[in-house]
Amino acid sequence: MEKEINAGQVWAFSATECLPPLLVFIGRIDVLDDTAVASVQIKPHPKVSRAEWPDVGHLPVAVQASDIRSGRIVREDIQLGEDFKQGFEIWREQYQIGKAKFFTNEIMAAYSDAVAMRNEALKNTKNST
Repeated sequence: MEKEINAGQVWAFSATECLPPLLVFIGRIDVLDDTAVASVQIKPHPKVSRAEWPDVGHLPVAVQASDIRSGRIVREDIQLGEDFKQGFEIWREQYQIGKAKFFTNEIMAAYSDAVAMRNEALKNTKNST
């Protein structure tokens, strides 16, 4: 039987060759354009360097494409804070006007992509100052 994904859950993922162990916090599930989209917050294991592997406050991922169910549920009762809510609201506004999308790859790859985009944006910010 397939595990059900619900808001309030925390899923743990083991480290891979390229990524640290991650915790994925499910903030909400919405259906957008006939696709179930999980809005998640991702945090590396607490002992992992945050400089190299930062927290991602909000990341929208297609549930079916994402492989969230390959992790293991470690909690089912979390409430996410303002950083998640603000990230969700910004993303949702941009999504509704066609300027943002959701990830359609596996959760670890989506995290890696989000970190790469963040690092590129930081690099561009430093280069423009």
